[in-house]
Formats: sequence, structure tokens, C-alpha cells
Amino acid sequence: MIKNNKTNSNDLPSSVLFICNFNTIRSPIAEAIAKYHCNNKIYIDSAGVAEKIGKVNPFAVSIMEEVGIDIARHKTKKLEGLINTSFELIIALSSEAYREVQELAKGNSVMIEYWQIKDPTEISGNRETIMSAFRDLREELYENIKLRLSN
Repeated sequence: MIKNNKTNSNDLPSSVLFICNFNTIRSPIAEAIAKYHCNNKIYIDSAGVAEKIGKVNPFAVSIMEEVGIDIARHKTKKLEGLINTSFELIIALSSEAYREVQELAKGNSVMIEYWQIKDPTEISGNRETIMSAFRDLREELYENIKLRLSN
């Protein structure tokens, strides 16, 4: 899973893995945005590091529908399920995922980036407040992906 031939972090990778805790919010949103933005020029996947993997969060589905991207059928995955897949770039979207990937990458030369992305489930309030937090997440991921995965 962890190998890399590139040495420059500004190079456009041929494969990217987005990883967070449960693969239910941040990483599936990032995967969907990156696939849309890169138009299948890059192999993109996502996974979670937690023991329990669940369904995609309904708020995540809603905010992606707002921009015409359907993630309702996303199948959550654990990192272990991708053990036979190689990625040139792994982007961790939570500190837990970052620590896990760094541990797995010891002795390998893979590009690992940590994007400190807030978990929108930490926001409480009414539906609109929560939707706003999810929209902020979507926009932050879009901007980061646009900057990192553009020629």
C-alpha cells in the first residue's frame, strides 16, 4: 500500500488516498470532490482507520447533493482493506489517521500530508447550524484539493 516514486510534493500524483477516522464524512467527501475535480486523471480512493466503519453521514450526502455530487452509495472502507493497493500520496484528514499512516509508512518513501480538517460533527445546534459546518468542510476540502491536485 505504501510506496512512492516521486520526490517533489508539488508533483501531481497518479494515485491518492484520503483517510480519516470512519470514512463516513471527511474522506468520502474529499474522494468525491477530487474525482470530480480531476476528471479520472488520478486514481482516488478513501478509507477510515477506526475499528467500526459505518454509513455515510446524511448531512454529508445532503451537502454534496447541493453541488450535484452523489455520495449516497459510497461504501465505507477500512484502511486494512486497501493493503494491496499502492498510493503515491496519502492525505490524512484527522490526527488519528495521520498517526496511523505514519506508523504504517515507517521505512517507506510515500508522500503523506496532513490536512487539519475540522470534524463537523463536533458542531452542535439546529439543522442549519450543522449544515453550515458541513458546507464549510466541503468548501475547505474543495479549495485544498484544487490547490494540491491541479496542474
